[in-house]
Formats: sequence, C-alpha cells, structure tokens
Amino acid sequence: MNVFIIDDEKIILTALNRVLAGAGYTVHSFDSGKEVLEKARQLNPGFVFLDVKMPGISGTDLLKDLKSEFPGTKIIMMSGYTTPESIQTAKDLGADSFLKKPFDNVFDILKVVEQFNS
Repeated sequence: MNVFIIDDEKIILTALNRVLAGAGYTVHSFDSGKEVLEKARQLNPGFVFLDVKMPGISGTDLLKDLKSEFPGTKIIMMSGYTTPESIQTAKDLGADSFLKKPFDNVFDILKVVEQFNS
C-alpha cells in the first residue's frame, strides 16, 4: 500500500518513513504540498499523513483536494498547534483522524494505520 507523508519538518518525515517502511509500506515523502496531487494521481495512496501548517499550500487546502479526488483515501492530519477548533475543522473537511505532534511514541503511527485496515 502506498502511504504519503507530507510535512515540512524533516525529522517527522524521516521518523515516519522509517517506521512505515520498516512495517512493509511503500512510503512517499513530501516536504510541501506542491507535487502531492500529481503523485497521488499516479500512485493512488491508501493513507496520507498530512501536516496542517506548511509553507505554500496549507494542509487543510490539500485535505480538501485529496478528499475530493480520492474519497476512499484515509487522511490523518498532524499538527503541533492543535485547538479543538482546528481538530473539528479537519474532521469537517474529511480527515479520518488527527494526531498531535510531537508524538509520544512514533510507533503509535502503525496503530493508526492498522486501525483503519482492520
């Protein structure tokens, strides 16, 4: 299964890539939203881990586009700047889950993926 990680923090990209690739997923990492839609059209991701705040296109704007074109894709929003309003907005736009950064344990990411695969 193709998993996309979109985050402007290199440490997040590296950590999630290692955990998910180590679990056997095909991981594609992006540090901005610029090329994500084009790659998604080519690769049809099953899961997307998407940062809310990024330079250029915001995570919420990208969430809208991805859910419009790929309604079956599971999208997990991530942010270090969470408020009840930002979580609700993400869910209203179609996010399947919301994770707060920094993660307590990066391996919990696998639990999120497994939760949606069961």
